[in-house]
Amino acid sequence: MTFAWLTRRFLGGVNLALRQRVVSFVVFLGILGLTALLFLRIPGSFLPPEDQGYIFSAIVLPDGATLERTSKTGALLQQSLSTIPAIDHMFVISGFDLIGGGNKTNAGTSFITLKPWDERTMTAPQLAGEISKRGLGLPDGIAFAFNPPPIRGLGTAGGFEVYVQGRTDPDPKKLGAVITDFIAALNKNPQLTGVSTFFRPQFWQGRFRGLRLDDARKAERPPGSANCILS
Repeated sequence: MTFAWLTRRFLGGVNLALRQRVVSFVVFLGILGLTALLFLRIPGSFLPPEDQGYIFSAIVLPDGATLERTSKTGALLQQSLSTIPAIDHMFVISGFDLIGGGNKTNAGTSFITLKPWDERTMTAPQLAGEISKRGLGLPDGIAFAFNPPPIRGLGTAGGFEVYVQGRTDPDPKKLGAVITDFIAALNKNPQLTGVSTFFRPQFWQGRFRGLRLDDARKAERPPGSANCILS
């Protein structure tokens, strides 16, 4: 019964389209135009960017820069972004590298919250571009912002991490040479893109446990010759 009813309805629609050929042709052209418009207007990516009300900003200084320089650069970035009315609040964590992970004296991370959507005219991707433009004008480093992905781990920076260990030779320069060759081999793979490393063997890092300045003054020697322990 149901199949026969559907068959009659289908044949009736076909006969109607044959009797009204001009109207049917115009409707068909309208459907094609609507389909083309949807293809042009709807984002074609799997995960289109969304305005979630906050963005991230990364601060990068030259290798070997001190934490004090990074803090000053972060303060300059805050001062520069204070004139953007769409930003509600922001704070900078100096020494934390959000992109590479870990603590680095020449890196910083800024978390920026935006005002509600009805109180601003710029979207989060537009604000990220504006912040990155201002971040390129910092005197001692650069800062660039990016909109977080709709789903964590599936953004443009998603991928995987590889850890290389030097178990036989602790020389950081030799380990750096191995990592350089390894990255060059990975970049030849057409399925990979943006392969990089944050390992910098040419810039060593140290921490002063104790510096006997009083002993140096008593011995009438410059502080640079004082005994110290590096770790």
